[in-house]
Amino acid sequence: MVMEARSKPMNVSSDDIAPRILPFVLQIQKNGKNCFTWQGPTPNGEKWAKHRKIINPAFNLKNLKLMLPTIYQSCNDMISKWEALVSSKGSCELDVWPSLQNLTCDVIAWTAFGSSYEEGRRIFQLLKVQSELKMKVVSSVYIPGWRFLPIGLNKKLKENDMVLKALLKDIINRREKEMKAGEATNDDLLGILQHENNKNVGMSIAEVIEECKVYSKS
Repeated sequence: MVMEARSKPMNVSSDDIAPRILPFVLQIQKNGKNCFTWQGPTPNGEKWAKHRKIINPAFNLKNLKLMLPTIYQSCNDMISKWEALVSSKGSCELDVWPSLQNLTCDVIAWTAFGSSYEEGRRIFQLLKVQSELKMKVVSSVYIPGWRFLPIGLNKKLKENDMVLKALLKDIINRREKEMKAGEATNDDLLGILQHENNKNVGMSIAEVIEECKVYSKS
């Protein structure tokens, strides 16, 4: 479907690029109200449903309201930086996209990792680098088996992944010690995931790490 879409010239008078970029996704959306896709050889619906049920409480109305001061402060900091640029020059042209990315990272890092906010930001920075490296891999010429060779981009991706897992494991281990010492568990995403892990509901530490990575990417 992609090959067929790209074999036709684009309509330059329209900004509707979905049929050319994601023809398959567009088609399955048209075929029914509910649809889903996955990457890999098999779907993983049962595991996804279980994890979704565990994570949902982090986003109830009460917890979302608690995020407002953090969102307000992050927005205020961003706008203050913009105002400083304007006041020094009178006027300026500004690319807002990097600022909005940082704003999102600040808010999600706090809501996901709470007191470990600064480490959360480091995790975001690494995930951003990982995304950029993976885009380079995807856009390069495909050679079967090449991704298994520990060289170039492959080596950097693996190194970054090891650092990411180490950072998350450090945060999780520290939280575990705090919980065993009788300190209150956090209401952030990581706190909820750890609470469920301690109840032995079938969510391993490895799964907690992966959920934190997925949430941060989102």
